[in-house]
Amino acid sequence: MPSRPRLLAVPLLALLLAACASPPPPRPAVDDAALAESYAAEPLVESCGGDYDCKPGQICAGDRCEAVCDKPAPLTIAFPDDDARVPEASITALEGVALCHRAWPESKLRLEGYASVYDAAGQRRDKDGAQSLSDRLAKSVDHILTRRYLAVPNRISVAPHGVEGAACNTPDAACRQRSQRVEVVWERVVKPRETDDGLEIGP
Repeated sequence: MPSRPRLLAVPLLALLLAACASPPPPRPAVDDAALAESYAAEPLVESCGGDYDCKPGQICAGDRCEAVCDKPAPLTIAFPDDDARVPEASITALEGVALCHRAWPESKLRLEGYASVYDAAGQRRDKDGAQSLSDRLAKSVDHILTRRYLAVPNRISVAPHGVEGAACNTPDAACRQRSQRVEVVWERVVKPRETDDGLEIGP
């Protein structure tokens, strides 16, 4: 008389064969565009020993190039009455200017100083006094850029204008605030171009 386990072996074997014959479940679809975008979003890290090792728009932070400035932008700094100290509210903005200046090695800055026509006492400034004040305003901005934030001194020029270019010609405080200022002007910004040997700075 045949044993019972042998009788059960046939249906069990059939079940195993049927399972092996079923197709595997479909693999989830891969969004190639999303995958490419995620890789493109990752910053390119390059080793460096100084800003000169990095591409335009980057500086050397520690031993790695770091993107800090996509496009330099002009800036106007207003000064309080007869005070040549850079206002605290403008110092953070100057840090951004210095980073852009370092990141774009062919860029040059011109610091244009302007004095108000009237001083805080309501007296009209004489020509020499206005010229001296506008020079001190521009040089105080230059000091912050080069001493505190390490912008390159030989690529920065100071241009005092006295009362020429004053925003208005009245003795009120609002007019003096608008007129007594320094304008940070980018004289030359050379964008990178692709060459056979890689990225190059040039006109």
